[in-house]
Amino acid sequence: MNKKMKLVIASAMIMTVGVLTSAAMPPINENNQTLEASIGAVMKFEKTEISIGEVPQGIPVNISFELVNDGNGPLIIERAKPSCGCTGVQYPDTPVKPGESATITAVYNAKSEGAFTKTITIFSNASEQPQVLKFSGTVK
Repeated sequence: MNKKMKLVIASAMIMTVGVLTSAAMPPINENNQTLEASIGAVMKFEKTEISIGEVPQGIPVNISFELVNDGNGPLIIERAKPSCGCTGVQYPDTPVKPGESATITAVYNAKSEGAFTKTITIFSNASEQPQVLKFSGTVK
């Protein structure tokens, strides 16, 4: 095989690899996100961690986490699991439409004094699964 033929074969192989690589790359939107990631529900929280400071012992305290469905499909929150029995959770039981806001509220009832950190794990049809919310403070 002569030098010219080897060059033609090498060029063809390089072009084939380039075409296959670009075909395997998912399309991206104007925010440089893959389109697959932006399809469906996207749960975006204003804050995922909240420090509530000092709270009284034995008196329930509400902690609100604001969210927006930043996707293009309805957001369905399937369940919310608190890290312990001292925390209750209220969340929307109807779908959150694209662009709409909703609130997830933790109801914390401190039984003992001292510093604490609690979590709520949110399970939904959103692209990021699951979403963990955290709140902390000190019981006086």
